[in-house]
Amino acid sequence: TITAPAQESQAPAAPAGLSKFAVSDTYYQSRIGAVRVFDADGSNEVIIPNPTGRSDDNFGRGGLNNNIALNTTKVAVGAVSARKTGAGNAEFGAAYLFNHDGTGGQQITASNATHDDRFGSSVALTETKLVVGAYKNNNYTGAVYTYNLDGTGEQYIACPDTFLQMGSGVDVQGDKFVAACKAGGDAYMFKTDGAGEVVLTSSDGTDGDQFGTTVAINSTKVVVGARYNSNYAGAVYVYNHDGSGEIKINYPGSVNNAGFGSRLSCNENKILILATDGVWICNLDGTGLVQVTTQVYSYIDMASDKILGVNVGWPNNPQFVDIM
Repeated sequence: TITAPAQESQAPAAPAGLSKFAVSDTYYQSRIGAVRVFDADGSNEVIIPNPTGRSDDNFGRGGLNNNIALNTTKVAVGAVSARKTGAGNAEFGAAYLFNHDGTGGQQITASNATHDDRFGSSVALTETKLVVGAYKNNNYTGAVYTYNLDGTGEQYIACPDTFLQMGSGVDVQGDKFVAACKAGGDAYMFKTDGAGEVVLTSSDGTDGDQFGTTVAINSTKVVVGARYNSNYAGAVYVYNHDGSGEIKINYPGSVNNAGFGSRLSCNENKILILATDGVWICNLDGTGLVQVTTQVYSYIDMASDKILGVNVGWPNNPQFVDIM
């Protein structure tokens, strides 16, 4: 367990090999916000503060979504209320890229940004691409943007349907990304150039399941959460990249309103699932489902054979990161 000196920690992120991990600290210096980057054993902390110094940027602050991400050299951070340089007080939102040591910071904003698009509400990274969600773009329809790591090559991918708020969460693997929808109902997968749209919809879903509000992807599978399925017990669905081969993983426990699937992560072999009674892990086909811990985390992530769990602490309360 690593105790964070911050007042409130948010989503964790780690590259596949867990040589580094990062946790956002949204209460840093009176809510200016920062990201704390650690070596895998919790040593060599680097604090990367919000470069604007504004307390209302929501730098690194997420809801169901992870709006910090790592690759082997870079840290990406979303700031949904950031002001675009030279554009007055309009909250266009931004994504920031830094080196692991905090140097080389750059602000990336959408070319078609409008006020309160929530650009930066989610971010994901590969070694060559940055993926950014903006779930309020286009009158709450939502969109996802992709960039080269120098901020060039913007691709704008609008949600194919209306009012789903696509981009509230994103995850990326290779040249494909999956986008969550805050309103629920569907999840979407595209190539990072915007081609190859795949709509993911559960075969047995009902209104209010919140299918599609959490997502994860690896090189062969897409994982989608439906945290209110089956009278709020929750469920997780697994698909091939073309949307075929649906497997449903039901909540196996006995807790009411378990919200199974309220947060997700996956690697090439396992799926990590958060519920109100702790953290569960299983194989990609849903077999071998076991409860890892009864500790209820606010955020979870998985890298290689390690699990990260972050407990959010409000001011004057404990907070910590567990590496399991």
